[in-house]
Amino acid sequence: ENARASVKHYKCTVMMKVFRPWKEWAYLNSQGLDRARWKGPRKVTVRYNQVAVDAFSDRRVKKLFFRLWVPVTARYAEAKRMRRRNLSNFVRRHMYEWQEV
Repeated sequence: ENARASVKHYKCTVMMKVFRPWKEWAYLNSQGLDRARWKGPRKVTVRYNQVAVDAFSDRRVKKLFFRLWVPVTARYAEAKRMRRRNLSNFVRRHMYEWQEV
């Protein structure tokens, strides 16, 4: 029961977020479409260029989620700088102490 519900939810969300906007974009740009067979988005099922669908979905997913990852990567970068600063201070402090001996 849960597996069927999760599959249905996945299909609905993927279709809404990626596939439907691609169909509308392809209709507006009309790249590689036979106009006689396809009058508009969501009207007739056509054969899709899988490479174009994958490229569009990659661009769309990156556009949707890039802004969400910016704060996360900024925190990781700051933690990396702090770690490097602490290590440098430790080495510098002990090198100075070693030189004084």
